[in-house]
Amino acid sequence: PMPAPSQLIARHRVHVNRILPTCQNRLARLTKNEPRWEVRPESGDEEDKDAARLAEEILIQLWDQLLVNQKRAPLIMWVQQAGSAYLKVSWDPTLGKKRVMPSDTQGEDGQIKRTYELVSEGDIRVDVCSFFEIFPDPLAMYWSECKSIVQAKIRPLSYFKDHYPERGQLVKEEECWINSLQYEARINALNTQSGASGMSTNMLKDSAIERVYYEMPSRKHPMGRRIITGNGVLLDEGVLPIDEIPFIKFDDIIIGGKLNVEAIITHLRPLQDQINRGKSMRAAWMNRTLTGKLMAARGHNLAREAYNDQSGEVLEFDPVPNASEPKPLDVPAIPSYAYEEEETLKGDMNDTAGINEASRGQLPSAQIPAIGMQLLVEQDDTRIGVETESHEHSYAALGRIILKFVAKYYETPRLLKTAGKNMEYTIREYRGEDLRENFDVHVKRGSISPGSKTLKRQEILNLHQGGYFGNPTDPLVLQNTLSMLEFGDEYQAWKSHSLRMKQIQRGIKQIESGEKPPVSEFDDHALWLQELNDYRLGDKFLMMDDMKKTILLEVMNEHADLLQDMAAPQPDPDNDPELVPTDAAQQAESQISGEPIPEDTAGASLQQSIDNTPAPQGGEELPSV
Repeated sequence: PMPAPSQLIARHRVHVNRILPTCQNRLARLTKNEPRWEVRPESGDEEDKDAARLAEEILIQLWDQLLVNQKRAPLIMWVQQAGSAYLKVSWDPTLGKKRVMPSDTQGEDGQIKRTYELVSEGDIRVDVCSFFEIFPDPLAMYWSECKSIVQAKIRPLSYFKDHYPERGQLVKEEECWINSLQYEARINALNTQSGASGMSTNMLKDSAIERVYYEMPSRKHPMGRRIITGNGVLLDEGVLPIDEIPFIKFDDIIIGGKLNVEAIITHLRPLQDQINRGKSMRAAWMNRTLTGKLMAARGHNLAREAYNDQSGEVLEFDPVPNASEPKPLDVPAIPSYAYEEEETLKGDMNDTAGINEASRGQLPSAQIPAIGMQLLVEQDDTRIGVETESHEHSYAALGRIILKFVAKYYETPRLLKTAGKNMEYTIREYRGEDLRENFDVHVKRGSISPGSKTLKRQEILNLHQGGYFGNPTDPLVLQNTLSMLEFGDEYQAWKSHSLRMKQIQRGIKQIESGEKPPVSEFDDHALWLQELNDYRLGDKFLMMDDMKKTILLEVMNEHADLLQDMAAPQPDPDNDPELVPTDAAQQAESQISGEPIPEDTAGASLQQSIDNTPAPQGGEELPSV
């Protein structure tokens, strides 16, 4: 007799991961645009305004220098996996420019021995902290109410020796006794070779847990507190590096009255399990029925290998009296609702994540108009706007904390490299004191919302063609329009205009230093007048002394005169009848020079005067000749 079919057919667990593309779609939308900083000055003084502009340029440079944009991907993935994640800003003395400093020491034998030491300049560090290593104040309902925070992280023993040279060597190896770090270690064990069980004890070889306690400034501790320990060893005790806790919290699904928010995966997981359960059942049904089944009597004695997939197969069986021969069994089809349920579950997952067909690049209907597609995309952007609004405030806090670290720790000159418009490259030195405590950082609302770049570019083109940005043929207007369209090489298209702008900027700097720039007839006088007039209307012109104001106005007048001369038509003495000298003019010129007047010329002049005299009217006398 044949054994039971369940013993012959292997168990195939078919599954599909619908959570991964959903989270990747949300990740791409949340990190599509970078935040646009805006630093507001503390007062109306010109020094504070310049310091605010400097702070904004520093933030733009440090955004790339500290690789914050690259760290946004793991940050947002932690947000979607655990609900919350953190960015930590700290000062790392091992970063920055490094130099080898020699030093001579005298040994016991009296000989001088030269040693070399690697000295680093130090720099700001931005790290992504997972939900499992941060322990905020348990009594806080909101992040603004958090008065203390503890960070616990697994570190190798070499880390303690490098960062705490005084007592770092006293830290010994310890096991992972914190439950949250065990969860994080198990997550990391899925992608690393740390043992079959994935337990954290396999990952803590030559490692220990660094625990850092941060406390907000209070009446008892005006500068705040920071205590660092490692396996029972006090490594450092002091005040906060700045006047606030240097952590920034990013949330996913905000729940009222809860500091720990929820993750999107928590709501997608039940739907994912049901999809995989249905796929497994359909796969098992297909494995059991795809090869077909035969219905035969018990006495037919069909061998197991009698039914194969060869062409010209001969199926042998033993006849049984009063019984029909073996015949194929009609296998019932899978009902349609088994497939419809999966589509319904997919729609539920996309609806939970706030992703419609338009956001996934699919057309909901062939007859839907373009404005309908735009409204669908806008609906998805509005739903995800809850997260982007929260993240904008978090990025503003990140900028504020970075500027405070710059103001405190950038004591040596640092280089600020700016590549601006019109092929301008500016390199200047700055220190932390140049910020003048201008830490009021904001992120422009809606700057990190995903939006549709195609629709945005079309609106920009419509406004440009309508003349809302200025004269559509103006090179400056065209250059600004290309910049808004995010073309990478728009400055090369206007190279001549860029060179003229650089020349004008050099001339303005000469005026600010008290020198008069040269004026050439080949200059672009209209562009010079436009830029100098804009400068005249600004605040810097009011801060100038009288001599510099006079120089600027003289340069403007010279360019205005040259522009007027070029615009006025130049007369041609050979073709203009008004410029041809008359005989009377020639006689007057000869009389002044003392030359004799030719007789024929004099007679012709006299006859011409008589001919041009009007005829007398009644009662008038003839003119005397």
